[in-house]
Amino acid sequence: VNAKGLFHEIESVHQGGHFAVATLEFNAGDRIRLHNHPDMTGVILCLKGSIDVEAFDLLNQRSAAGHLLLEQVFRGRLQSGEYATLTAKRGNVHGLIAQEYTELLDVFTPPYDSERLKQYRWYRRAESPIEHGGRVFEAWEI
Repeated sequence: VNAKGLFHEIESVHQGGHFAVATLEFNAGDRIRLHNHPDMTGVILCLKGSIDVEAFDLLNQRSAAGHLLLEQVFRGRLQSGEYATLTAKRGNVHGLIAQEYTELLDVFTPPYDSERLKQYRWYRRAESPIEHGGRVFEAWEI
């Protein structure tokens, strides 16, 4: 899946070597749905505006119905100058919704290669949690 084709306000600043850097622009209400960055570590820095971020760990087990399980590890609003991080295992499945015109700087390491692109996924989660203090949700790849 080519995320750049689904969200046109991404501009690559640096690609290659040990990391990739991109800028993203959002208008109020723009979103990037839940997705992953396979085997990557990243920093999302809010340069301007404000954006809601929701991050999940993909659990190894499945729900009773056989669906994926996501455990919410972060939910908050980033303002200008604030950042969020993710690792290959912690908070890697995440989504964003802009509250106003917003600019972000993304830094990811290692950068995408052909193998990581094959593992890139989009997700949809249930509206209501199923257990564990309201942090675990059923989810589906889309």
